[in-house]
Amino acid sequence: QFVQFFMGLSKLLGSLFVTAHWAACIWWAVGSRSRDGDSWVDGFKDVYTTAAERYVWSLYFTLTTMTTVGYGDISPVNMDEACFALLLLPVSSVLFATLMGNLTDLITSLNARERVKQKKRVLLSNYMSWRGVAPKLRWQIRQCFLFMWDTQQDFEKYEDEVKAQLPPILREELCLHIYGKELLRVPFLRWMKPYPVCMRKLAAMLRTSFLEPGDF
Repeated sequence: QFVQFFMGLSKLLGSLFVTAHWAACIWWAVGSRSRDGDSWVDGFKDVYTTAAERYVWSLYFTLTTMTTVGYGDISPVNMDEACFALLLLPVSSVLFATLMGNLTDLITSLNARERVKQKKRVLLSNYMSWRGVAPKLRWQIRQCFLFMWDTQQDFEKYEDEVKAQLPPILREELCLHIYGKELLRVPFLRWMKPYPVCMRKLAAMLRTSFLEPGDF
C-alpha cells in the first residue's frame, strides 16, 4: 500500500511539474515578444544570464501562481502578459484543486487501510482477553492473523466472489494462474504439464489455506 501511495504521489507531482513546465515556457515566450522594454523579461534582464536561470524564473512564476501563493515579485507588465495570467489563474486553480483532492484521497485511503487493520488487531486482542488466552498462545494466534492479513490484503472473500461469477473456462484459467506453479512443484503431478485441460480442472478444485508447522 505504501508503494501504491508513493506511485500515486509521483503521478500527481509529475502532472504538476509538466503543466508548470509548459506554462513557464509560454510565460517566457509571451514576455520575450515585447520590443518596447515593457515586459517582465526586461525587468529581470540584469538578474539572469543563462537559459537555465531564465527557465528557473519562469518556472518560479508559474508554480507560485498555480499553487495560489503569488508572492508578487514577478507580475504581468503589458497586455499580453496580463491576458496570459488571466488565463493561467483559473486553469491552474482548477488543476491545483484537483491535484489536492487526489492527494487527499490517497492519504485518506492509506489511513483507512491502517484503521481497518488496527480495528482488527484491537478486536482480536479483546477476544483473546475475554477468553483468557495464555500469553504464548496469544502471541502465536496474533502472528498467524497478522501474516494472513498482510498476505491476503482482504481479498480472500472478493476472490471467491470473482470465481463464482466467472464462466467455467475463465474460472479454471484464473485458478491455473493462481495454483499452477505450485501444482508443478509436486513431483507426482509433473506428468500433467502437457495436459492443460487436466491442470485447469485440478487447479479449479484447490483452495487456499494457512497451516502452522506440524499441521496435516
